[in-house]
Order: sequence, then C-alpha cells, then structure tokens
Amino acid sequence: MLPFADDEPKDHALAGRRVLIVNGESDPMGTPEQTSRLTKQLRRRDPDVELLPFSGGHTVDPGQLPRIKQFIDASKPS
Repeated sequence: MLPFADDEPKDHALAGRRVLIVNGESDPMGTPEQTSRLTKQLRRRDPDVELLPFSGGHTVDPGQLPRIKQFIDASKPS
C-alpha cells in the first residue's frame, strides 16, 4: 500500500493537488502505521493531504460519506 521507497527524494510532483486518505483504524491491509507512512510520503511531494480515519476495518464507513463528498465537491474546478 506504500507506493514510494522511504529514501526517495522530496519533489513537488503533487504540488497543488488535494489528497484525502480514508482509512479504518483496524484495517489489516492498511494499518495505522502504513497510513502514517503513506501520509508522510505524500506530503514530501507537496500536496494538501487530509487524513480521515474511522474506527472500522477494510471497508467504506457510511458515516464518512458526507465528508468524502464534501472533499470531492471542494476539489471540483469552478
């Protein structure tokens, strides 16, 4: 689930982009530790990263859908 090697150099490949990471705190496929590493790796590339954790596992939490929709709507070009 981690797309970058830890030692990759910082760049600006994602500057101006918005990234939302939604992850269950008990997800066995994307553990909190992996999510933290992914967040750090992405931030090294200069996007606006928002982390939206929830108390579930490897699923879509219906309670998060309004916040996800809000993020998507705010990301659409005017």
